[in-house]
Amino acid sequence: RGEDALMGSGVVDLVAGTLAGVAQVTVGHPLDTVKVRLQTQPKVGGVLKFNGPLDCLALTVKEEGARGLYKGIWSPLVGIGAVNALLFWSYGSLRRAQCKDE
Repeated sequence: RGEDALMGSGVVDLVAGTLAGVAQVTVGHPLDTVKVRLQTQPKVGGVLKFNGPLDCLALTVKEEGARGLYKGIWSPLVGIGAVNALLFWSYGSLRRAQCKDE
């Protein structure tokens, strides 16, 4: 009975959505960091700093460590976690409401 009440309240949907958002950002943010650095790279002596995505990745890790790939992660982590939580909760709530009518 307690498990049904927890599922019916949408708490599980909110938690699952938040965790999905965290996973999404954790995996995708380093790729986004590389993309942005390539788009905004400075010219050093008239030559671009990076020779491509893998060079950007290697140089970032060499100069800043793996943490350099996660700079600025907090804002998207909070935002996407909240958006996914709302999305999962909305979907779950509407689905439960629809199943009650049947």
